[in-house]
Amino acid sequence: MRLIQFFEGDVVDLDQVKQQRRRADIRSHILRTLANMDNEMDQRGQEYSKAGKLPIPLGTRMLPSPRSGDTNPWTVVSYYIDPRNPDRYGYVLRNPEKDETYTQMVNDPKVGMKATPGATKHTRIHGFWKPMIARDVDEDEDSLKLDDVEVGDEVKVGRFKNSKAIVKGFKKDDHNQPVLKTTKGDQKLFKPRISKLEKT
Repeated sequence: MRLIQFFEGDVVDLDQVKQQRRRADIRSHILRTLANMDNEMDQRGQEYSKAGKLPIPLGTRMLPSPRSGDTNPWTVVSYYIDPRNPDRYGYVLRNPEKDETYTQMVNDPKVGMKATPGATKHTRIHGFWKPMIARDVDEDEDSLKLDDVEVGDEVKVGRFKNSKAIVKGFKKDDHNQPVLKTTKGDQKLFKPRISKLEKT
């Protein structure tokens, strides 16, 4: 133990100072490593998404299976790729109301879980999660309840509505109207503009 005394009378243990610095260096190294892993995972997740392995876009709201008893929508916040095994991948979902996150694997050789090729097969993540576009319309007589439009659904576009396209995601236009992102470009969901959806 090496001690040093300053003029004010304080005694400092140099070995203890070195240990504290070493701990701080290790902590900062771990944080940098984790940040690099997150960046790498985000980059690989985007690559998997473009390749069709993880076709559900980030930000998509998902409803859990009714069997779970959970009626709150979860949101796809990131993709997960196992850094040690690139064949293990899936989605990270978050429930903002409960402040919980859940990783749902799509492909996992360890447990025999296989992803079915094709975006249309990924819309329901292994039957547990179902994408939603918005809150359900009220079910009274004076309102219209639409069927759910899901990522992977087929729509017909073009002048004669005979050109097939696949829904890749959703967004809103400058007038707050719903728009489908498809394999053949953005398509407005409704032909008329709904006034009450417009931003005031």
